Amino acid sequence: MLPQTCRNTCYSFETGEKGPALNVLMAAIDPANAAEYNANAANFFNLYLQQTIPYTPGGLAYPYHWGALRPTTQVLTGFCYHVRMS
Repeated sequence: MLPQTCRNTCYSFETGEKGPALNVLMAAIDPANAAEYNANAANFFNLYLQQTIPYTPGGLAYPYHWGALRPTTQVLTGFCYHVRMS
């Protein structure tokens, strides 16, 4: 089981939060608890899918004031791996 801090929802991995990535990876290597890990990862990705995150006029997610490219590519990479492993 992941510590409570890894279950919290955040916007990206930019601020040192590794919980979403850990949930994706743990779902792949711990099948006994995969349902919980997948649910935690899905909660994170739903912030982007439901457009809870601010977007640029061109449609790129913009979770932080200092830029959109790095957080969006990190989240997209994690999302692709999550979908592939689910």
